[in-house]
Amino acid sequence: MTEEQTTTAETKRGRVRRLVIHPCQEAGIRFPARTDEAKNRAFLARLCDELDYLTDQHLTQVADWITRNGDGSARCFWPARAGILGTAHRYQPRLLEETSLGGYLQSRAGEDAVARGDLVEVFLYLEKHLRPPRKDGPDPAWDLLRGRIAEVRREVILTRDRAARGFTPNAGERRQVEWFEGVEARAMALVEAGRAKRDGQGEAA
Repeated sequence: MTEEQTTTAETKRGRVRRLVIHPCQEAGIRFPARTDEAKNRAFLARLCDELDYLTDQHLTQVADWITRNGDGSARCFWPARAGILGTAHRYQPRLLEETSLGGYLQSRAGEDAVARGDLVEVFLYLEKHLRPPRKDGPDPAWDLLRGRIAEVRREVILTRDRAARGFTPNAGERRQVEWFEGVEARAMALVEAGRAKRDGQGEAA
């Protein structure tokens, strides 16, 4: 960081510009000639806002991806926004609570997932795939995730049972329980927020 950045608080946009925008521009990434400069500035500003959740390491990885995957025959133009955001999501998925998809679990769909006992699975699927599981056809990704989490759930139950009988879980078992309980708590927080919202609307009516 420059001396100015160490004495002045860096903004979120400033961090993304430092780690993504400026390195890409220095590597030759640009907009095509005769394109609207105001739209170009807006594109970069929006991109900064959409990438500001990433860690420094992942921002650097996104910058590397952009410089390798520029548009045009010379690969020197900014790639499409969807490609950049999709790559960012693969490197570091955005917290579901920070996206509009969090509203899915605040709806009746969240209550349905609680009733079925697959709330954790639905939460993780939404966070990874940015859409709910398919209901109108086969969804191999959903089937795979559901099988994996079912096994994790069985192991968590076994670990809890062993702990209740006086056995001390090993470090791996503790991490697994903590991870599962953390995801479950985040998912339930969304469901409960939806309940509170519906209760409030009912009282207002």
